[in-house]
Amino acid sequence: MKVNGEAIYGVEKNPFRTLPFSERTGRCAWKPASTGSGQAAAAGSGKPGTIYLYLYGMPDKGRITLPINNPITKAYFLAKPDTPLKVEGKTITVPGPLPDPIATVVVVEIAGAPEVTKDNIPVKEGK
Repeated sequence: MKVNGEAIYGVEKNPFRTLPFSERTGRCAWKPASTGSGQAAAAGSGKPGTIYLYLYGMPDKGRITLPINNPITKAYFLAKPDTPLKVEGKTITVPGPLPDPIATVVVVEIAGAPEVTKDNIPVKEGK
């Protein structure tokens, strides 16, 4: 919790219909940028929109391609924020071994809320 608390508290559910990796490999959530003041702002990260990728193992070929239209401004391991990950377009290269073999969080900073590609928008419940 000490290391990964930022990726647990105040996050929204996965913005994608399908993950850019298998559910066996990990999960995803996002946190909007904070605005205003008080408790609502405390829940936000104070950064641009942030996507958290929870990895339980290495992604296929060590790469994750996100189905978003937003530019990725930065990506890094939450446990190693001073070590940026390589970003090419919408693809993040994740070097092994992962910092935590049980659950590693990759932080992906984007401009605004995730603009999910048309083919990956979640289906609304009841439709």
